Amino acid sequence: MELSEPERAAARFQAVLSSLLAPGRGAQLFVYGPHEARLQVGADTQRGVPVLAQVLLGAGEDAVVLRHRLRPLLDDLAASRAADPDKRFYLRIIVVTPQQDAERVDEVLRSVAAAAPAAPALQVFQVSSDGTIRSPSSLVWSEVGPALREQPKLPLSLLPEAEFAARCEEAAQKTRQHLGQARDFAQLLESRRTPLTYGLLGLNLLLFGLTYLWGGPDVSATLGRLGAAAPARILAGEWWRLLAATALHGGLAHLMFNSLALWNLGVLLERLLGSARFLSLYVLAGLGGNLLGTALTGLGDFSSSVGASGAICGLLGAAAALGWRPRGELPLPIAQNLKRMAMLNLGLTALVSLQAHVDWRAHLGGALAGAALTFLGLLRPTVRPPAAGDTLPTRLPERAHLALSLAAGGALLASIGVAMEHGRPWLLLRPEQRQRITLGRVSLSLEVPVSFGAGMPGTSGEGSLSRVFDDLHESPAELTVIVVPNPQPLATAAEREHTADLQWQAHQAAAQASEHPLTSRRLTVDDRPVIELTRTFPSGGRVQQLQQVRTDYTVMLRLRIPAGVPGRMVPALDELLSTVREEPR
Repeated sequence: MELSEPERAAARFQAVLSSLLAPGRGAQLFVYGPHEARLQVGADTQRGVPVLAQVLLGAGEDAVVLRHRLRPLLDDLAASRAADPDKRFYLRIIVVTPQQDAERVDEVLRSVAAAAPAAPALQVFQVSSDGTIRSPSSLVWSEVGPALREQPKLPLSLLPEAEFAARCEEAAQKTRQHLGQARDFAQLLESRRTPLTYGLLGLNLLLFGLTYLWGGPDVSATLGRLGAAAPARILAGEWWRLLAATALHGGLAHLMFNSLALWNLGVLLERLLGSARFLSLYVLAGLGGNLLGTALTGLGDFSSSVGASGAICGLLGAAAALGWRPRGELPLPIAQNLKRMAMLNLGLTALVSLQAHVDWRAHLGGALAGAALTFLGLLRPTVRPPAAGDTLPTRLPERAHLALSLAAGGALLASIGVAMEHGRPWLLLRPEQRQRITLGRVSLSLEVPVSFGAGMPGTSGEGSLSRVFDDLHESPAELTVIVVPNPQPLATAAEREHTADLQWQAHQAAAQASEHPLTSRRLTVDDRPVIELTRTFPSGGRVQQLQQVRTDYTVMLRLRIPAGVPGRMVPALDELLSTVREEPR
């Protein structure tokens, strides 16, 4: 039988209450009557201020009567705002009306909202019998938003008053039961320790301190030698970078942000999963993030990345998976809160991942790994301790998880150790430790700091030769050695001085035409004329070049020093130039 308009409004009143009291919404019913109900929404969340919802059925009331019904609610709200902070509450007023009264009631509610305390203390909504929402308040962030947004989709059916009252009471009892289970569960979680979360925080802090000790996080060579995730190096066989990079950070803000996220998520998930499963999740998520980053970047990319973000995104992915699919292992309010928290943070992380210099591939790979491990049932909550009478078959999974966690933790520590042994970052602070490098076709050699590596042949003009030391995963600066044969031997000191004078004049002319400051000076190294050129860039980086005229060759040493590289890492070019010598042919 078709419902009349007043009956449709009454049915919509029941539909709104049913939506608010639905499982997972965490609403707790306080008062119910045929035309009015009061409940607390979001009772399953940790809120500093409780949120009360008052649902009214208005049918045919004029503005004076409606204002009279609303006045006690507004007076209570105003009194709570002036009272002890512990007695404050927020109020959400929902008025359900027939369609013909919708505009008139909407005007009343807008005038009430304009004169009453501003959001978030008060929000008012009008719902007509067809499910249309009119409101001066936003539904987006409102606690009652999900229940109201679904109203236009819900079919209307008017239940007898006694039956609907019984359903409301049944829903209220289930909510109280769920909230009680959640409280007991939370108390059990609070009793569990989280040593590995703090251990990982300490490990990250230790590596950050070593980063500063050996040059600082702004120096690519320091991070590279400590194990930054460089796809080209990983594909070349340096597997340890896949895990070592998760303990490194590119600055104090980077470390603080990741540490806060790890502390918030780690404490919760270590309590839920247990320390063994949590460590496996963290390490495997970090591994998955860097594997995907390497696969999507490829061999030709010489960039690198550091940070625990991939592992932390794995924790977020696992939390979202637990919230979406609790499998009865979590109380419903805990699962709902976990899902909301994880999805919100995943959304924020996705926005951050779009920023420049952020490795979105590692974030995505970590989140997918964490979600997959949880959805597949490999890492599930272990809140309740095993019973004393457990037999061997029931303990085997726990032993397998313990073995996996030991392997994961061992792999993380081993990767950091191998990275340090292979990279030897302490050499960056010892430019005086040198190796002699022979310059290929010419009979010359010179000493180069060990921290610069062996170098590679570079491109050069016809008849000249160059060698470049430019691997910024290892070298604190880029050193280029260029040897240009003289057109004819310069046997006397006067001939070499004359050639140096010509080169000096050319450099002076170039300095006047340059847009960047260029300083130059003349000096002598090993009784041979030398021209020194230094150019500084707005970024803070600089290029220094020494050019020495010898009998058969002109030798140039060019050093590009990136911004932020400490001076103690950089060798003195005149000292390197003084080591140039002719080798027997």
